[in-house]
Amino acid sequence: MTVQISDEDAALVGRVLDRTLGPEDLIDEMAVLESRLGIGQHYQRFRLFRLRVELLFMLTPRAVHVPDTVRRKQIAQEDLERRHGIPSVVARRLANRLVSMADRLRRGRDGGSVGLIDDLIKRQNGRCHHCHQRLFLSPADLPADPYKPYRWYPSELSAELDHVHPVSLFGDDDPSNCVVLCRFCNRGKSDYSGVSPRQVRDFAARRVESPPDQDHLPYLRAIVYYRIDADHSACTCCGRNDRALTVRPRDGHDVVTIATTHTICVAHCNGSDSCP
Repeated sequence: MTVQISDEDAALVGRVLDRTLGPEDLIDEMAVLESRLGIGQHYQRFRLFRLRVELLFMLTPRAVHVPDTVRRKQIAQEDLERRHGIPSVVARRLANRLVSMADRLRRGRDGGSVGLIDDLIKRQNGRCHHCHQRLFLSPADLPADPYKPYRWYPSELSAELDHVHPVSLFGDDDPSNCVVLCRFCNRGKSDYSGVSPRQVRDFAARRVESPPDQDHLPYLRAIVYYRIDADHSACTCCGRNDRALTVRPRDGHDVVTIATTHTICVAHCNGSDSCP
């Protein structure tokens, strides 16, 4: 597995491996980095997490693929002591911290507990974190929007746990890295792979029906997610970021791509000339 790290992180790893930075200093430096991380500073958390995983791979590669956590910590401690000459007490502390980060990567794939999802929904005032659509509404009470077809596909309004930095890219399961999205947005985000050229070729010029066909859904999910993301989850008409959002083609465009659409309030689509 290849993990890309910044020059700053690479320098820190190098200082560990060439012994200019001792293991005790490494633990202290990790603590200092953690103390600087405020809520919402996801990139810094992500960077620190990647650093620890990289260190685990470099310092104790035998421990990476061992399924049992206790045994993995034992192997990591043995490697740190025998291969790197680190004292037993310090090796135990360092092994525990490194392996615990790898465990968080594994747990992040479980989908999250019901309790965590409930807490996040309360934190988000019952709305999808991305498009601000209220969750748990009856689909019949929603507008017939072919670009966000909850009315015809009720499961698309289901609440799903999402990692801001995906687990596949070493995002962890800390609550600050988790949000709740509607299924439509979560499936649209996927693994941050965006909209593929093949999807654009097959669907960009296709008419968006009411309701859209089942095979059209993956393309619409991706277009809506990444268009709203490009507009910072705010309406391009009124600038508000606290109302349910959807997308529409820009004037003069007949094709549907990220570049030819824009984000607007659902209320604006319902006939108002300006968003209330």
